[in-house]
Amino acid sequence: MNLTEYLSPETLQSLGLSVLLAVLVGLWAKAFVREWRFRPFVVLIMTLLLRLAGLYVAKDMDPAPEEIYNVALVTFGAVCLETFGYEAIINALGKAGVGSRSESAQVEQAMDLLRSQTTSSYVDLDKPRR
Repeated sequence: MNLTEYLSPETLQSLGLSVLLAVLVGLWAKAFVREWRFRPFVVLIMTLLLRLAGLYVAKDMDPAPEEIYNVALVTFGAVCLETFGYEAIINALGKAGVGSRSESAQVEQAMDLLRSQTTSSYVDLDKPRR
């Protein structure tokens, strides 16, 4: 079996496979990139580099410029779908009361923040006010 049998130009231009690769890279980035603001950019760059490497292998290190452009364009679309799809799912779960964006989780995060920043001993946040 030859690897180039699976790396045809049609396979590299597939949006579905590109989204799948972007999801896998996104999961990797979530585990290793601490700063959430940079994750979509890291996912875009890593997915693009992986797809370009696959194109260069499939084309024996000599792809046409329009193929490089097509891979870049499909990669950008795939990463957009991955990022906005992830955000839509997380927000929908939050509205359903599940996960880190639910109202109860956000209240708990706010209480933890207040507990960590409160230095005076006379304020008891767990005690209900009258």
